[in-house]
Amino acid sequence: MVFGLSITNLSLPEYQTAKSIAVYLSMPSGELSTTGIVKDALQRGKNVYIPYIHTQGKTSIMDMFALGSVSEFESLQRDKWGIPSLLSTQIEGRPNGLAQGLDLIVMPGMAFDHGFRRLGHGKGYYDHF
Repeated sequence: MVFGLSITNLSLPEYQTAKSIAVYLSMPSGELSTTGIVKDALQRGKNVYIPYIHTQGKTSIMDMFALGSVSEFESLQRDKWGIPSLLSTQIEGRPNGLAQGLDLIVMPGMAFDHGFRRLGHGKGYYDHF
């Protein structure tokens, strides 16, 4: 099912019942801010996973790693696009959403066609994930 999730509709049953969610972390402008979603999910005790982009050989890969707390979220360093991001030194020992299982993925979408195919503005990380 495709639906929009924002801080104004966190009462959706899909969000309410999800125990483990992956959430994209938004750029400072041009995307729906996910800060409220991340903070709400952590405060409700949900397992929250955030994107981590890394390379394996010549391939760029996205994984979803656990975020521990609101204070950890607020302390994340911003990357060159202004997106809060985990550093490579923060990955070891952190649970990966691929291995743990996810109930809900909140992903960016610039537009959707009538078949609910997503248009983003990246390298297809979410489509592959």
